[in-house]
Amino acid sequence: MRRKLMTETEKLFNNILIEAIDEGLLILSESGREVVYSHLHNYYGLKKEDIPKNLATFLNCIRKIFGSGAFVIEKAIIKTLYKKLD
Repeated sequence: MRRKLMTETEKLFNNILIEAIDEGLLILSESGREVVYSHLHNYYGLKKEDIPKNLATFLNCIRKIFGSGAFVIEKAIIKTLYKKLD
């Protein structure tokens, strides 16, 4: 069976999503953002570039770390994504 290749549109969207997540996490400061990425990598084996394919894992991670405060982070990411997509 042939593996499905990502379209250019999917690649572009994934890159924009990663940028939005990266910028949205800045609500925590640069060091806070790095702590989230480190936690994702160490506990979930997830690298930043793999987040678009594993959004549920990413959301689970920030919700475990920040509890109900994760909503504020999610909202910041969504706002940033919305701006980037126009």
